[in-house]
Amino acid sequence: MDVPDHAAVLFCAAKAEGAAKTDIEWARAKNSWGIAKFHLGKLDEAITAFAEIANKFLTSLDADRRIWRAKALFNKGVTLGALDRSEDAIAVYDDVLARFGAATELPLREIVAKARVGKKLVLGAPTEEAEAEIIADDLNASDGG
Repeated sequence: MDVPDHAAVLFCAAKAEGAAKTDIEWARAKNSWGIAKFHLGKLDEAITAFAEIANKFLTSLDADRRIWRAKALFNKGVTLGALDRSEDAIAVYDDVLARFGAATELPLREIVAKARVGKKLVLGAPTEEAEAEIIADDLNASDGG
């Protein structure tokens, strides 16, 4: 498997951000930039990028913009967890759950599930246990029980 060249990703993301014709293109580029910064160990810069995306779409009701807001918040939570800022990470995951927990759109449901797993991991649950519990909860919810 090829190892990504995160410096090249930063370069391309910066160019894409500058060339973005829509706010969705901008969000995609900014998110790529934030992820590259995360992998380069520049976690504070990654958090800033994710926060910019989340803030840009703070009041949007449009599905695509809500999805980008949720993705950015989730990525911010992951990054805060990597900094051992557990309380802050949990607060961000809780924000995702509160804002998007009742969403019916599949991309938002996936992000909500990831946020639930992320929160459980921050709280110390083993990965397999956290994922299994989320799946069981979702299956029970879909059966009405």
